[in-house]
Amino acid sequence: WCPNNAPDASKRGFNGVCTYSKVGLVQSADCRPLGSDELDDQGRCIITDHGSFVLFNVYVPAGGGNPLSYKMKFLNALRRAMERKRGEGKHVILTGDLNIAHKRDDVHWKYRAVDVDAVLEEVRGAVTTANVPKWKLEVADKWPLIDAALATKEAVPVTTKNTKTGATFDKHRVRVAVGDSKRLVFLGKAESSEEEALYYYDFSGCTYFDEDEQEERVTRKANC
Repeated sequence: WCPNNAPDASKRGFNGVCTYSKVGLVQSADCRPLGSDELDDQGRCIITDHGSFVLFNVYVPAGGGNPLSYKMKFLNALRRAMERKRGEGKHVILTGDLNIAHKRDDVHWKYRAVDVDAVLEEVRGAVTTANVPKWKLEVADKWPLIDAALATKEAVPVTTKNTKTGATFDKHRVRVAVGDSKRLVFLGKAESSEEEALYYYDFSGCTYFDEDEQEERVTRKANC
């Protein structure tokens, strides 16, 4: 088994992976296979060697609350570790929670990305709006208001309460000022950190440096 042993004491034991096997079927196990203290300390990957094959059990970082560059860093390190094992003549099996959607339909509609700039361009270029979906017309109409409100976003501390146990939790929630009156409105739900709360309402472009290809890659367009 492989728990989170990050230097940040508040994160220790926060996540981890564990592989069960019958006695005698495992030749060795490695809970630090990624070659990076930053990644291995997270307790997100363990390898068990079964002779002719190795099994990678992983818990890939989720996109929400984590920079996509960190997720890609983990995936690239995982790929390199798997390639090393193949180079040793081992068959490789990958299992666990990959936090990756195969197709668009595998993502709940609430979390599917919308290319706002493409929608605005389509509406502006339409000869007639008769054939433009209603939701796109509404996005184009309301986007200036939405954009102005998001420019004022801030993550403010809030306290949530478990109604059954009475336990309270310190969290953060996004607040914006809407319209000329600057009416304060909360967005979404309370999250465990300021960064995670803001992540869901950050529509800026995002890139990461691909260490394998030695180039900057776009992982998210602006307003998407």
